[in-house]
Amino acid sequence: MSEPAYNVFLSWAGDRSRKVAEAFGSSLRWAMPAAHPWISTQMAPGSIWFDEIRQGLNLKFGVTFLTPEEQNNRWLNFEAGGIFKAVGNDKNRLYPVLIGFSGPLDSRHPLSNLQTVSADKAGFQRVFRDLAQRLGDPRTVTDLDTLFEKLWPDLSNCLNALPAGAGPIGKVVDPADALAEIIQAIRG
Repeated sequence: MSEPAYNVFLSWAGDRSRKVAEAFGSSLRWAMPAAHPWISTQMAPGSIWFDEIRQGLNLKFGVTFLTPEEQNNRWLNFEAGGIFKAVGNDKNRLYPVLIGFSGPLDSRHPLSNLQTVSADKAGFQRVFRDLAQRLGDPRTVTDLDTLFEKLWPDLSNCLNALPAGAGPIGKVVDPADALAEIIQAIRG
């Protein structure tokens, strides 16, 4: 039996965001049959990683896990931009999840125009509900909330086990520069 087509791209840039992305992906696989998350850690050895990531960027949904120390990571911003180009309509979404931020993203950050959520129970529940609705999950909000309550302890344990972050590294990327870089990469 072949693997179902992936439909949710999970983007991360460092150890802390990878751990959260993997935990969220496991939760989605368990709780939401219509969700088929793709994360780069599942690529087979010897894969042409750039081709696989580029294919992943064409998925309908993306979740970008962002920490303060990774917020200026060029590769993460490239992935987010690639997902963003595919979510230019109301049916698709890019969900930025902020891990360890004390406030919103800097207004100059490329993702600052998107509605972000904090990596807490309320934030993950909002992403979970919206993603379920957009994937056509027939369950009621009450049923989805009950299901989320069952998966939350694993996500919470993951978040609580994360080491402290180092704080922001690098400069804030100008959105125009990021967009130009993404367009150049797509055009090849």
